[in-house]
Amino acid sequence: MSSIIENYTYDIFISYRQKDNKYDGWVTEFVDHLRRELEATFKEEVNVYFDINPHDGLLETHDVDASLKEKLRCLVFIPIISQTYCDSKSFAWQHEFCAFNKISREDQFGRDIRLASGNVTSRVLPVRIHEIEHEDRALIEQELGGVLRSIDFIYKSAGVNRPLRANEDHPQDNLNKTYYRDQINKVANSVKEIINALKKHDLNEEKVVRSPVSEKSKPIGNLKNTIIFSGLIISLLLILGYFLLPKLLKPAIKMDKSIAVLPFENLSSDKEKASFCDAIADIITNQLSENHGLRVIGRTSTLKYKDQKKNIKEIGAELGVNYIIRGNFQSQDDKIRINAQLIRVSPEGQIWGDIYDRECSDIFEVQSAISEQIAEKLEAVLTPEEKKQAAKRPTKNPDAYINLISADALSNNSWYFLLTGNKFVDSTSFESAIQMYDKAIMFDPEFALAYAKRAIARSWGYYARYLDVTQVDKCKQDIDKALEIDKDLADAKIALGFYYYYCLGDYQKAMVQFQKASEQDPGNSLCLYYLAIVYRRIGEWEKSKNMMQKVLRSEPRDALILTNIGMSYLLMHNYDTAIYYQDKASEIMPNWSAPYSNKVGALLSKTGNTSEARIMLDSATYKTGKSFLRAKIMLDIYDGKFGEALNKVASSGNGDFSSTGEKDIYNAFIYSYLNNQHKAYQYYDSARVFFINQLAASPGNADLYGSLGIAYAGLADKAKAIEAGKKAVELSGKNKIFEGDMRINLAEIYTMTGDFENSIKSIKYLLDNPSDLSVKLLQIDPSWKPLASRPDFQELVRKYSAD
Repeated sequence: MSSIIENYTYDIFISYRQKDNKYDGWVTEFVDHLRRELEATFKEEVNVYFDINPHDGLLETHDVDASLKEKLRCLVFIPIISQTYCDSKSFAWQHEFCAFNKISREDQFGRDIRLASGNVTSRVLPVRIHEIEHEDRALIEQELGGVLRSIDFIYKSAGVNRPLRANEDHPQDNLNKTYYRDQINKVANSVKEIINALKKHDLNEEKVVRSPVSEKSKPIGNLKNTIIFSGLIISLLLILGYFLLPKLLKPAIKMDKSIAVLPFENLSSDKEKASFCDAIADIITNQLSENHGLRVIGRTSTLKYKDQKKNIKEIGAELGVNYIIRGNFQSQDDKIRINAQLIRVSPEGQIWGDIYDRECSDIFEVQSAISEQIAEKLEAVLTPEEKKQAAKRPTKNPDAYINLISADALSNNSWYFLLTGNKFVDSTSFESAIQMYDKAIMFDPEFALAYAKRAIARSWGYYARYLDVTQVDKCKQDIDKALEIDKDLADAKIALGFYYYYCLGDYQKAMVQFQKASEQDPGNSLCLYYLAIVYRRIGEWEKSKNMMQKVLRSEPRDALILTNIGMSYLLMHNYDTAIYYQDKASEIMPNWSAPYSNKVGALLSKTGNTSEARIMLDSATYKTGKSFLRAKIMLDIYDGKFGEALNKVASSGNGDFSSTGEKDIYNAFIYSYLNNQHKAYQYYDSARVFFINQLAASPGNADLYGSLGIAYAGLADKAKAIEAGKKAVELSGKNKIFEGDMRINLAEIYTMTGDFENSIKSIKYLLDNPSDLSVKLLQIDPSWKPLASRPDFQELVRKYSAD
């Protein structure tokens, strides 16, 4: 009997350890019940592979032949996760679970598919029959590349951890409150969703790739979401910058012409030449990307290999390319030597290489020659227009050009490392880049591109708070000068977009400039990404989502992009897809903390499962070295472990909270939950004083008003609390993401001050519109406890839980 879908052997493959079936035949009974449920669910007959014979077939006690691979050609793989299943030495683990995980990634559908609802799910559908140990969970999550999401058949009570039976003696005593028949039905319905999606799958479309600006720092007042979604400020959504992703997010034409340029190695004794090496790789990447016959991976994806010693095959697999360019650079006096190689990933082998001994002033010609040689070897011939564009020199002065590309590399890397948490980035990084642009302009005062890129560096440094407010006017002066020299310079329009976005917060004008740049360079998908981010800021969510999908067609393997896209889906309450993108982000950049904290936020919003969130944070701490202290404090609060939360706040260091006022608010919340109102009052009052003083220096800061409103609410000053909360919403109105945060803040102020009717209205608005608030967070966060007994609140929870 064959599968519902042609070319597959089975619809469902059941994988299990034989010892889990010996005692009472639980697995056999499960398969029998599942088959009956499937008969009532599908019009077609569903073909289930289940090997019950311990002496024949695929069981670990028996040698198997090549037929195993055929049996694993199934649509849905169901592993029975037990206390013994996650054993890397067992047959079921090695030859069934890991084998299917690999086989399915390579077949026509891919392991991960998009359901009719738009959510993404895996064809691996785990059924869990025991609570498992931490190391077992870590093993399976490492293999899956994400958190274990299973349908549980677990009977749990004091001292009991066993499979849920079909006929339970005392079902009401099950602490998990699950019923066997309901869980069987969930499995059947999940199988149906997956198979229906596969039947409707257009094989001409790309597979769903679990492929990841920045981590989002929440307002202090909105503490319950602040901690879980802590990280870099969400408003760093344009983190990619013009240099961080070159103009190469172009649709893949042929996989056999996919290529990545690795950072060049600096063999010079002068370590300051390191940025020059980065610049060489940047320029080669940009020049190759002008060739529409090549798919070129962005520099943010390759930058991480700068100091790594991975082999070509590993890098090629991680980046999804078939060709790698690598090389090295040496310089002495005015002489340079560049060694470049084009290497095929599989079978690995060099197919071209050359050494260029030239004058330093010939650097542009060398880079162009390398790009042309590579394109020729890959038979990706430039069109006349592409040749003209590639040959175009931004300046005739070689010294100006050398300083420009060095400044580009320093500016790009500073911004990139800043956004991914590199603590060594400081104001001197941006200042040094600006000084190099100064030199470029000194050598060529009519160098339009240098003015445009210096403007971008100024806007980045100002927004990151490493450069002072005087940079705003200088940024605009640079842009005006660039456009005066070359009114059609696309880089100047992008710089103007950054100026409006980062310096002035004028999203409408920023959108106009990015649109102009996109029209001028229609092959530049990066401009579409900028537009998607601006659309999101102004609340045009559907436009933002559609434009992001266009960008994704280029399959950018970039953690910064994918993390940000994941955050968009979280705000739109699409938690499965949010987790999907965060998984890929952490896979690509396992040492970066943002995807992990964002994933924890999505998980809690979806399930409210604090135990799972703790496991994820422990794993993230191990991988990144970051403590995630505020997230862990919030989990203690959710679990009612107020004493432990208080101890964590007391042990915090200088970098764990954004300010002393924020730390005071945390202490105040925790003491109020401990019913120590005197202590809570003291901390609320300290916070009030702090935020009033801060507002004297920053009177238009919505976040400060929101936090002040919380402090007033804690002091029972209802009028001032609501006034400050409304002011925060008003000030954040241009930025719809931040406005959502301030509305959550205001809803909490209403709750704290006993204005429950307005609190319910605010909560409903937030659940109807993009925001960080979810039903599960309402249920686990003690801030909303005063509403719990109200019928209107209970009805709201029921309605949105059903939705």
